[in-house]
Amino acid sequence: MALIENQQMHCKNCEKNVLSTREGTNHTFHLIATVVTGGLWAFVWLFRSFKYGGWCCPFCGTSKLSDPV
Repeated sequence: MALIENQQMHCKNCEKNVLSTREGTNHTFHLIATVVTGGLWAFVWLFRSFKYGGWCCPFCGTSKLSDPV
């Protein structure tokens, strides 16, 4: 189960400020799974915590984003 994180950023491709998105990690689920499996799930949690792809523009799909201007 993934969460969606949103943040206001500037898209260099569209040349405008957009509400960009990225997939987040459900830390509550991973904490419970780690406790239930005696710590074995911690490796999966660590792997899922990395944000592959990062922030994306919802209009053009590019990752050429910077802080809002």
